[in-house]
Amino acid sequence: MGAIFVRDGLSGLVGAVVMVGLWHVPRLWNGEGLDLSRVIVTKFLGFHANSYSQLGLAAHLLVGFVLGVVYGGIFHPFPKSLEVLNGLLYGLLLWLILMVGVLPAVGEGYFGVKLGRPARLSSLVSHLVYGLILSAVYLLW
Repeated sequence: MGAIFVRDGLSGLVGAVVMVGLWHVPRLWNGEGLDLSRVIVTKFLGFHANSYSQLGLAAHLLVGFVLGVVYGGIFHPFPKSLEVLNGLLYGLLLWLILMVGVLPAVGEGYFGVKLGRPARLSSLVSHLVYGLILSAVYLLW
């Protein structure tokens, strides 16, 4: 059980690390994008974002680890041939939870209307990539 927990968690952690990198791609082009580390720090933890952004990053990576464990618990019984599809579906589900549950709860509106379209699109892409990376690493182990 311990090895499976570590495998699933590390799969989620790798996905979360790649996801963090993707947050910054739109910002290279036009200065916009979604930095969830700042959202986590300011909206959830109540700190000033500039001085505690590493705390938000650590929280996001911890969530990525935990969601990897959840993924393993949900999708472990399914055939390995469906792993990529499972990862995409999981990433989409996480994005939807963020858009209709988390962001409205922290005052950003449904589907993050206050954050703007580029933030919503980069969030969708990064969650789909999270699911793909998570499932790929999960499949390799």
